[in-house]
Amino acid sequence: MDWARIKVLLLDSDGVLTDGGVFLPESGGSEFRRFDIKDGFGIARLLSIGFPIAVISRSPSTPVSTRCEKLGIKHVFLGAKDKVACAEKLLKELGLDWKEAAFMGDDVPDIPLLQQVGKSLCPANASKETLDHADWVSQFPGGQGAVREISDKLYWAHTSGDSELPE
Repeated sequence: MDWARIKVLLLDSDGVLTDGGVFLPESGGSEFRRFDIKDGFGIARLLSIGFPIAVISRSPSTPVSTRCEKLGIKHVFLGAKDKVACAEKLLKELGLDWKEAAFMGDDVPDIPLLQQVGKSLCPANASKETLDHADWVSQFPGGQGAVREISDKLYWAHTSGDSELPE
């Protein structure tokens, strides 16, 4: 797979950046989500070479917003009813074509965007229906290394011309 032709990484949040679990405190209040530090490092390293990353999610989650802000992700679309329209707007802003975009999603609402991008990606634990639309499937589940795996491939493809880790 030619990872060097991918110029932007689009990510869903719940089930991709997180393991999909939502923790609710007994006394009410804000919900909690778990994020993987290694996924965060992969994102930060890609951003450090100027590689654009966007999070597009139907969930208007405060924890996701906070995590994206801490990582330095500038393109964050939360509460997005139409993920394809959000991605299209971003691609126009960045001057990129659909074939230069990769999207990682894990469930049925992600399928329309998976069908639109140049590279459709899924974590290992994506729904069967969603996996049927993937060009590439991580060996790791969402929120547990899937984003790091794809971040590493893109990082190496854009810094060394090879998508595999150096030995």
